[in-house]
Amino acid sequence: MFILAVVFIRFRITTTLRQETGKEREKDDFILKAQNRTAALRYREKKKLNEKKRLDEVAGLTRRNQELKSKARTFVLNIILFKVQEVSNEIAILKKLMVELNIRFE
Repeated sequence: MFILAVVFIRFRITTTLRQETGKEREKDDFILKAQNRTAALRYREKKKLNEKKRLDEVAGLTRRNQELKSKARTFVLNIILFKVQEVSNEIAILKKLMVELNIRFE
């Protein structure tokens, strides 16, 4: 930004100090247009790079989200299986007690 400001100020000073002919003005305009094209190209490249970084970050976060969802499902399934196992064990204990006490059950 500073370099462009210096070039622009220098351009204004030099153009005011001399009488511009058509060719000189054309040359100065060409230089300014070339600088503008270069700046626009750098800006577009920077925007593309930032967009790519954001897309990569989104992809990484999406992947991480899927991993966490999978772990959560596994965790919930393990809890359910554990609870089923506990209830099954309790039923088995109650059946044994009922057999010991000669209680019929259907």
